Amino acid sequence: MRSFIVLLFVLAPVLSFSQNITWDGEHYLDNKGNLYCGTYTVYTESGTVSASYELRKGELHGAVCTYHNNGAIQQMGHYSHGRKDGMWITWNEDHQKTGEAFYDEGSKTGVWRIWHANGGLQYLMSFSNNERTNDWKIYDQENNLICEKVF
Repeated sequence: MRSFIVLLFVLAPVLSFSQNITWDGEHYLDNKGNLYCGTYTVYTESGTVSASYELRKGELHGAVCTYHNNGAIQQMGHYSHGRKDGMWITWNEDHQKTGEAFYDEGSKTGVWRIWHANGGLQYLMSFSNNERTNDWKIYDQENNLICEKVF
């Protein structure tokens, strides 16, 4: 009996935070089959947070954040009615920014940047409505321009 009580106290926090949310191919649903609204948190097998999503009426709408295994933020962005919108930023496990991208209602837009592990700029790209635009540049790890293409 004592082991059962100990087990109950150990499992109670896990059970109280579990979410019964499913994806039906179009929407996120709660355990009663209703469109889910609120924060949906995904946990690893060890119990650490691997992702957090804001959902409204069963679709991604609001902030999203994914995490590396060490707990460092991997990616942060925003959804609007199920489509990426605004700035999306990625980091490596050492908290160093590795990418910056922009979306407008799901379409790639604006200037995108990707950095080398040493912090130097690696790619500089531009988009407008999912189309490549302007000068695209690639730099080596010493920040020398090694390739340029105009779209």
